[in-house]
Amino acid sequence: MSPKTVTPLIAPVALIGSLRARLNPSVTSRKVLGGVALAFASWALPALAEAVVAVDCSNPKHTISSRVNSPGIVIVVRGTCTENVVITSDDVTITTDGVSPATISALDTSQPTIRLDGAHRIRIDGVTPGGLTISGGTYGILASRGSTLDLSNCTVAGNSQNGVVASYSSTLSVDSCTVGPNTGNGVGASNTASLAITNSTVTNNTAAGVFAVRSSFVRVGQDLAGTPIAKPVTVSGSGGNGIAISESSAGSVVGGVVENSGATQLFVGRGSSGQIGLGSNNLTGGVTIRNGASHGISVEGGNATIVFSTITSNASTGILISNAGSARIGLLNGVGSGATRVSSNGSVGIHVAIGASAFIGGTTIDGNGTDPGAGLGRFGIQVFQGSVTLAGNNVITNNANTGIFVAQGGRVLVGDGAFGLGTTNTISSNGNGGIFAFQGGIISARNATISDNTGAAVQAFEAGVVELFGSTAVTVPAVGSTPGAVVQFGSTLQLSQTASIISATGDGIQTSNLTAISIGNGNTVQGNGAGGVGVRCFSSPPLTASAVTLTGNLSNVTGATGTFVGCNVFQ
Repeated sequence: MSPKTVTPLIAPVALIGSLRARLNPSVTSRKVLGGVALAFASWALPALAEAVVAVDCSNPKHTISSRVNSPGIVIVVRGTCTENVVITSDDVTITTDGVSPATISALDTSQPTIRLDGAHRIRIDGVTPGGLTISGGTYGILASRGSTLDLSNCTVAGNSQNGVVASYSSTLSVDSCTVGPNTGNGVGASNTASLAITNSTVTNNTAAGVFAVRSSFVRVGQDLAGTPIAKPVTVSGSGGNGIAISESSAGSVVGGVVENSGATQLFVGRGSSGQIGLGSNNLTGGVTIRNGASHGISVEGGNATIVFSTITSNASTGILISNAGSARIGLLNGVGSGATRVSSNGSVGIHVAIGASAFIGGTTIDGNGTDPGAGLGRFGIQVFQGSVTLAGNNVITNNANTGIFVAQGGRVLVGDGAFGLGTTNTISSNGNGGIFAFQGGIISARNATISDNTGAAVQAFEAGVVELFGSTAVTVPAVGSTPGAVVQFGSTLQLSQTASIISATGDGIQTSNLTAISIGNGNTVQGNGAGGVGVRCFSSPPLTASAVTLTGNLSNVTGATGTFVGCNVFQ
């Protein structure tokens, strides 16, 4: 036998066989000499002796770096190895014996602990949960220049910039690992790289937990192969965003939890796309996004689909869509819905602003505005210079302020039948009315139920426009003295088809100050409260008259004391 094949680093034959079987399931126990050979016999498997070596880092003569750049090598690590490992060869495996955990800690803390440079089909596997710890470098692991890495059963913590990163067209798979705490980001992909992370926990990293930037792709909760089985990931305690998809990147998040982030829990922005609750090959799995210090989800200048998910108990807005961003909330990327809930967030449930748009269906928006410090901005849905289309099966209820508030040229259509959900929506039991159009905002409601809201159910101020059509039914609570609608300051209210406004405790409609009310042939307006009228046109100082125009067919306008008072009527 040549001296080249005899080395003190040779692994036991039984271990070689088990490693072979683990790394290649087609290899059976027959390959381990029938399961009989247990001796340290380098001569028994001369071909394997060259490929599998043991590195015991308690021996200063043993290093991973001295063996790692032999193509096809399998390195079984034991103990704590203090070194910086650079991998440039293909088909390298770093693993443990499955019994004793191992650690790789950076010798030079200004460099990555492990760096892959154009290396393909690299495997780093701790075998058992947390079996391999990687720490102490700027990065725990950096894969660059087209490298490919499968990382599993590891802990990556105590690194000064990032935990695990794939960059420059590299591909990274992370499974059954804990990433964090690290100073900086947890795990991510940058510069046209790809990342899939499954069955893992990313926790207490000081920047983002998981990220994809600069034309990269991230898949959270589903493997690279696109197996239609959710493998959930928990992302918690990030100092910045929990998950960030930015700068023309794309990502999907299926199952799992994003919680306790210091900034937005899940950010999609700057030309990027995010699929929340949807994976490939028709995989679906809701994501729970909770208890963040800021927004639950923010879509800024990107687009997202958010389905089957719960966004709850975040300090600010549940879902914020801004700066020409767009989102489908509760709506699949075709026909149908995936039940979604936006609840108990400190400020607005869903806020659409500054050229942004949203399509919402099959979604419950409830109990938002839990933070009194948010002031008036505690609506179920707020639209500011943006647009929202509500398909059917939405419930907007128990929010601290108005159910739907639209301002400054924003527009909301309630009851769009284009998504296969019908057109029925319920807006009830909100703190300051059901719908409110303000400062040029427009709300068109078809077949909606607007009921039991505190304050007037329908409100339009300062050139706001409200259109009620289809079978929209507006009612007020059974106690108190509440008008069905209040319209003031140059605003417009139009009823058509069979829409109705009925107050059992006050006037049907109260209006003043250069407003216009139009009531069609099939509409019903009732003011059945004590002293109530169908339409009360009142004056506000210094005006001495209401300056209201009331038009249409008033045959179905009734009240306890009459049809209307103080209005300029044209029939």
